[in-house]
Amino acid sequence: MDEFLLYQHHHAEVIERAKKIIVALFKKQKSKRKVFSSFYPDFQKRIKGLNIKYYDEYRNKYSNALNVFDSNLNKYEGNELEKIQLVFKYNIFPLFKNYSEKELRDFIKSLGRRDALRYLYMHLDYYYNYYKLVYETISFQYIYLRDFDNLHFEDSDQYREMIRIKNPDKKNIDIPLSDILNENTDTSRGNKLSKEFENEFVEKLKSFDDEERFILMRLIYNNFIVQKKRSINFIDFIRICKIIGGYEDLRIFIDEKPLGNNSAYQKISKSLKNIPSNSRVETFKSLLNKIDFIKSSQINSILKVEKNKKS
Repeated sequence: MDEFLLYQHHHAEVIERAKKIIVALFKKQKSKRKVFSSFYPDFQKRIKGLNIKYYDEYRNKYSNALNVFDSNLNKYEGNELEKIQLVFKYNIFPLFKNYSEKELRDFIKSLGRRDALRYLYMHLDYYYNYYKLVYETISFQYIYLRDFDNLHFEDSDQYREMIRIKNPDKKNIDIPLSDILNENTDTSRGNKLSKEFENEFVEKLKSFDDEERFILMRLIYNNFIVQKKRSINFIDFIRICKIIGGYEDLRIFIDEKPLGNNSAYQKISKSLKNIPSNSRVETFKSLLNKIDFIKSSQINSILKVEKNKKS
């Protein structure tokens, strides 16, 4: 087994074990008629604790190699697996040239487990509503512990099928796009909605300052464009664009990379790094509170992860 297959093997092994544990947990709690929220958050905390514990032990043992791997992962083109192979080839293998093969394989085995635990924690948080529906409809066959490729889980056949099981009398479970965008052909209804909600939503949009918009822009760019580990549904994308598009600096249209620390380009580029460590938690708590009205599980998940990061 070559090194990359070794990485994949131990990554998949952790995910497979976790799947069996979750299926058993769901069945046990269902037999007790427990509601989902009574046990799932505690399970998430256990995974988070295991993730932190393993990461700390792993970091102490392989500090230099881990830093090399993490710092180089996004310097290569390709999907996630292709990037990992390239980091192994050009960064990790040269680093271990004076070490034994056993030490190299031990590092890669541990790396696969670490990445699996980290992925598992983020996935369980991001897919909270998906697994809630799995539990409520006893659709345990839909426990995959993997993200749908280029598809938000709410758009998956599995999710739609579970919605139909939960609401058998509801013929059409989808909200028309025209309703959400206020483009209903019934103009009287459209005007009524606009009058009722326009002022409320204008005030909510105004509540974001430029620094908050810049943080959101950077997070959207990092998670959905650079890393491509997540997907965002179209409605949430439209809503977040409306929020982040309100800043006033127009120099980006004049110069590709406007200079000066006060330009929007520079502020967006450094927005995450510039958050003071002593106010990081409060910053993201405030953003979570302000952005709650768009009801985006994807955005909320990203903000929660950032809030809990160590500076």
